[in-house]
Amino acid sequence: MRFGVDEASAVALPPAELIRSINALTSEGGDQFFVEILRKPGKRVPRAESDHVYGDGELDFEQD
Repeated sequence: MRFGVDEASAVALPPAELIRSINALTSEGGDQFFVEILRKPGKRVPRAESDHVYGDGELDFEQD
């Protein structure tokens, strides 16, 4: 993931820091920003019924 005022100034950013970075930028008067999110290949695999409750928001992914 990359974040910045525009594409040219965007730098790598851990996903957990995105909201904090947006808040910091807007508190400094920024009214726009650039976010680049790249996908990772993955394959969803079903979990056993006993592993989770329906609708618990948990997803399992298997890396390709």
